[in-house]
Amino acid sequence: MVERRTNRKRYIAFKFERGGDVIGRRILANAISDRLTRTGNRMPFEVVFIREGKGIILTSHREAGDMRELLNSFTSDEYGFEIRTLGTSGTILTLKQKFFKGQDLS
Repeated sequence: MVERRTNRKRYIAFKFERGGDVIGRRILANAISDRLTRTGNRMPFEVVFIREGKGIILTSHREAGDMRELLNSFTSDEYGFEIRTLGTSGTILTLKQKFFKGQDLS
């Protein structure tokens, strides 16, 4: 019998369209948690890093679509920043190579 992979990870690359100059991992994580609490959703996530107005968020493959939708729904009126997702991958290396070329991510 084929073993099914149930806990697959997805990494979502994003960039701040507005107001991301002073946003750190904790502020973004709190904003996402706040939005999830208000909508009654439960979704595992982790803000992996934010550098130079871009970042990566980790979530499960089942919630990746919902997380992309949530990230794209932030408005500067409500939270002081806007986010646009750039891409999704099963490996962080792929996103780093594609969207973070030339940046020191160590």
